[in-house]
Amino acid sequence: MGDVAPVILVTGASRGIGRAIAVQLAERGCDVALSYFNGSARADETASLVRSAGREAHVGQVDLREEAEVRRFVDEAAQHFGGVHTAIYAAGPYIPMRFIGQQPAAAFREVMEHDAFGCFHLIQAALPHLRTAKGSFTAIVTPAIRRYAVRDILSAAPKAAVADTPSTPGSASGLRNSPCITAPANPRAAPTTRAQTARGARTCHSTSAGPDVGSLKAAAY
Repeated sequence: MGDVAPVILVTGASRGIGRAIAVQLAERGCDVALSYFNGSARADETASLVRSAGREAHVGQVDLREEAEVRRFVDEAAQHFGGVHTAIYAAGPYIPMRFIGQQPAAAFREVMEHDAFGCFHLIQAALPHLRTAKGSFTAIVTPAIRRYAVRDILSAAPKAAVADTPSTPGSASGLRNSPCITAPANPRAAPTTRAQTARGARTCHSTSAGPDVGSLKAAAY
């Protein structure tokens, strides 16, 4: 990467896994552009932690359902930092745990719009910048897509879509696709879920040590 700090874009970074990823990447020498849906105070806390690690933070409120908002945030981050090397999708709305027969269709539709479409919008917006940087895209998903939990349809179904979506850009973009672990400390490690990364170059998070997120609750943006 030379003397230029890698720029990492993290969605869902106001708390939980997203915050842990943003902070530990900052500790490893990355500048961070972080987005949040609501909870500006929590997002500002994350930004403060990034700056305390000696790196620069760029914060934006983004509704991932809105394509234009996502594209504007990504482009503004790229303009602010001079580019984006890696994008990490770590967002996820709160979900009520109910049996599928008890879930309103409206609830399923809303979660799919937040999660599956949110990831799709992020990939589309970030891909030109990642291609230029020969960078990577990582999606954080749930083990429930392989080992289904009772009443977890609103997590398993959208995250299955999120897991598969990043596997498709490679052929069109020139980026390579390979699996990564749920909380990616090392994208070359054996995968524990179907999360995918489109990786065209080594990234600052492909290190031997990474975020200790095993005990954290799922990120909620």
